[in-house]
Amino acid sequence: TTLKIVIGDGEMTCVSDNVSPLALLKDLIGKEATENQLRVNFSFNLSDASVAHFCDRAHPLIEYQRELVRKGELVEGLKELRTQENGDVDFLDDEYKRILADEAKIVAELKEQP
Repeated sequence: TTLKIVIGDGEMTCVSDNVSPLALLKDLIGKEATENQLRVNFSFNLSDASVAHFCDRAHPLIEYQRELVRKGELVEGLKELRTQENGDVDFLDDEYKRILADEAKIVAELKEQP
């Protein structure tokens, strides 16, 4: 995340590739202005490039969580299959073997999800 702040004559311009620091800055400035009984005007210009950039950054994170949920849904069935086969899962595809091997990690990560 980058944040560029330019302060001029009675004006401050903030530019960021992420909305979060701008929102935090707005809250902080608003709080300080209120405490000091100052009037502050805020305006935002969101560019199309910002939206595209956010989507590019968010997509891998969302995809990871989607895949984690998919694996979590498979864990119980794969564990049952392993039990029925007396632990022999050599016939399974490598992906399913990895899910079984990573079962504890998958379950732990799912518990951490909001």
